[in-house]
Amino acid sequence: MASDFLFDSFSSKAPQTARKRHLKTLYDLMHVSILRQDLQRASAAWAILIRCPDFDTRRLWRIGLGFLLHQWGPDGTNGERPIDFLKTVMLQEKNNKHGVLTELVLLLIKMRKFHEALEELELYLPSFPYQENPVLHIYAGALHLFLAQVGPNQENNISAVSTNGQPFSIESFDESHIRVARDHFIRACDIDPDNSAGNYYLSLAAR
Repeated sequence: MASDFLFDSFSSKAPQTARKRHLKTLYDLMHVSILRQDLQRASAAWAILIRCPDFDTRRLWRIGLGFLLHQWGPDGTNGERPIDFLKTVMLQEKNNKHGVLTELVLLLIKMRKFHEALEELELYLPSFPYQENPVLHIYAGALHLFLAQVGPNQENNISAVSTNGQPFSIESFDESHIRVARDHFIRACDIDPDNSAGNYYLSLAAR
């Protein structure tokens, strides 16, 4: 039997009460508003839904992150809120920790918190199943490769890594970072030999 609702939410079962029917309608309204780019109406619907105990917000953490980024942004005075949100989800999420960690690392990089991004990766990468994720190893290696090019007080100065038109060379880089970066790229290529990003970065770190 066809459903009266546009989007699947709490369960595949038809709502048995007026309250659950109202929540499913509100859920539809949120998604339709997102598709129409009416984020004010969508975030208002989300604010109601997250207060309902039978609504699993953990499964829809990407939507919550989107609202936070739209409201606060990664560069605003409250830019820490999306980061705090992802760290909380990381502790609660059971099925897609890889996805949450990836979003957290990318957000930290966007905010130029390179050391903090690397610390998050190094916290989880030694353990299973993260150690078997080639993308996370590539992110860790790329961060080490970046930090190898800048001094301790230049992490926020992207221009510090400019080669000024000269061929790429690691001779003047911090060898400790280069060594760890190379290990991460080797591990990524061992897991996924066809990963083009891993092979490219490995060729840079091997020079």
